[in-house]
Amino acid sequence: MLRRCLYGTGDTQKALDYYLKAADKKDNDFTAPMFLLKAGWAYEILGHYDKAIGVYEKIQKEHFKSFEARDIEKYIARAKGLIESK
Repeated sequence: MLRRCLYGTGDTQKALDYYLKAADKKDNDFTAPMFLLKAGWAYEILGHYDKAIGVYEKIQKEHFKSFEARDIEKYIARAKGLIESK
């Protein structure tokens, strides 16, 4: 379901680029963390777990009041686990 919702075009890299641009354009605690979280998922799908962790940690540090920050630890742990399982 995640892939279908985020990447209807089938171009994960293109979706990732748009998510990162959107997060930079509206750097606030509402839209930026939403787009950063989607960027993190895209990085994971592309196998760039270290970059996903970086995006998740940005949410944790810079947008700690956001809705997305509530569960960000699980995404960080998952990406770290995927790195270890390589």
